Amino acid sequence: MGWRLRLLGVAAAVVATAGLSAVPVMAGNSHTIVVPPGGSIQAAVNSAHPGDTIKVAKGTFHENVLITTDQLTLRGAGAGETVLMPPANDNQCGICVGIPFAPFTHMVSGVHIRDLTVRDFGGFGVFGFGTDGLQVSRVDAANNAFYGISRFESTRTVFRNNRAWGSHEAGFYIGDAQDADTLVEGNKAWNNDLGIFVRHARHVTIVDNQVWGNCFGVLVLDDGQAGGAGNVAIRENNIHGNTTICPHTDPDTPPTHGGAGVVILGADNNRVTDNHVSDNAAATPFAGGVVVLSSAFFGGHDAMSNTISDNELRNNSPADIVWDGAGTDNKFRDNDCRTSIPPGLCHQD
Repeated sequence: MGWRLRLLGVAAAVVATAGLSAVPVMAGNSHTIVVPPGGSIQAAVNSAHPGDTIKVAKGTFHENVLITTDQLTLRGAGAGETVLMPPANDNQCGICVGIPFAPFTHMVSGVHIRDLTVRDFGGFGVFGFGTDGLQVSRVDAANNAFYGISRFESTRTVFRNNRAWGSHEAGFYIGDAQDADTLVEGNKAWNNDLGIFVRHARHVTIVDNQVWGNCFGVLVLDDGQAGGAGNVAIRENNIHGNTTICPHTDPDTPPTHGGAGVVILGADNNRVTDNHVSDNAAATPFAGGVVVLSSAFFGGHDAMSNTISDNELRNNSPADIVWDGAGTDNKFRDNDCRTSIPPGLCHQD
């Protein structure tokens, strides 16, 4: 896949940074390591042990950071206060957790990242690969070229109360895990290609997010890889005004697309419930409020065993609910909407 090629050389490029930068503070059996303005976050990471907290001061830090130590907390002074930006030789990854190469021999566990901004990297803002229990909270991911906040081949992930904008692929990404066990809660995603993107993954909960101004708000995609995609709960989100059209420039994303709130593309056993979905429209084959389509054209399967229920949908075009009629056991129940393709899928039809 394209993202694997993009990360070649990342681990080699993130090396230990020498210099006077980390001040350890004892705290029981763990330490707090303070990174002052002008210091090196990577040097602090390199000196840390499991259970330590790295506290980064206000300021702008031009570096890439690689974390491979378990049970590490990286905490800034707040989004917009502690800002991580690319160095002169950007390796495309702002904060990488885990070595971004498969196969890996160790799941990096229990890493927490919070209260900072990561912006303008040539690839990824925050990236987890081969992680267990990664938590990212109160992080702003701004204008990173591919993904804002993402995790691959990981489990028990939490993305909570973050903001992602300006990503050319997805603001939030969950991929390549048949037992992702991932929670995406209370986030905001706007002006990305895809607001929240689930691909080749299962067991994800997407709840209480605000998603607007993207090409697609939320996409669950079966692209034909073994195991498929599905078992995603999408509930209690506000998804509106996704009207941008994105050209097909990457084999990892669908053809020219845009104008959709929630798209179930070939995935199965998803539940889309209690969402407010409004004002999503564009002149593409994928547009609409909640859209359920086969991904056979993309190497995947028909969408099957999905439940779309109890949603409030308004002013979506070409319809509030769009279903291509393919697949079996798809259920549309008690949706408060005005238009559907085919007719009859709205509670008010």
